[in-house]
Amino acid sequence: MNIDTDGSIASVAFNFSFWAGGKKGLWGKESWGLVKIKNEWKITSVIFSMENENISPEPQKE
Repeated sequence: MNIDTDGSIASVAFNFSFWAGGKKGLWGKESWGLVKIKNEWKITSVIFSMENENISPEPQKE
């Protein structure tokens, strides 16, 4: 997970995987844009990629 902020705005980026029945079905990357309003963080945007594990297996992490 990577978090970058200046105290007023922030971005969060992370890898995800979706599992069902003990098997990975989907994986990808997700990124959120956030803004701080009245001392509370609010999500302003979400973007993500999504790959099917059966078609494009997730690369192994070192």
